[in-house]
Amino acid sequence: MLFALTKGLSATWCVGVAQEPFRAHAWVEIDRQPFREVDYLEQHFRKLLTV
Repeated sequence: MLFALTKGLSATWCVGVAQEPFRAHAWVEIDRQPFREVDYLEQHFRKLLTV
């Protein structure tokens, strides 16, 4: 998150959950794309919160 802010990029902090097995995960998005995350992140996790 700090990296994006120092470069003047718009960053969003996201929290999501997955079922069976239950998992929770937080990640940063830059321009609505997960930053340094696996490609299938949004297929497995449902966003609950964005800041």
